[in-house]
Amino acid sequence: MTYWSDLIQSGSDEPGGARGWHGDAERAEFGWRALVGWIHSYGMLHAPDRELSGYWPGANPARVHIRLRSGAELEDTTIHFPGHPRNPVSDADLADKFRSLAEPVLGADRAAAVIEAVAALETVPDVAELVRLVTVPEESPP
Repeated sequence: MTYWSDLIQSGSDEPGGARGWHGDAERAEFGWRALVGWIHSYGMLHAPDRELSGYWPGANPARVHIRLRSGAELEDTTIHFPGHPRNPVSDADLADKFRSLAEPVLGADRAAAVIEAVAALETVPDVAELVRLVTVPEESPP
């Protein structure tokens, strides 16, 4: 298994064979070099947690430990992220998350229309309206 910390500590600024990396578009969007620089400048490193590694592959555990400037420390661990088959989210929670991500791009009315269209997906003969709703028009050049 390739750990992000292995890539960072090696001084590499390319994810190489890291699992879950799919191509140049995602690499550019993710800003790999910027992230590596940020992690180094703030002293943030991911260290493999052998306790949590034992849950793999049946779970995707994660632990976050944050030390605040005040010296206070916060920590949280999750074994099954929200949406994992062993930790399902409700339709209402999923709709809330979609709204939080879609409204800034689509607007509140279109986001609500998408939610309604998806809820009725099994009964519609044609998904053209849903495709129209989620398609963001290209901006005209200035």
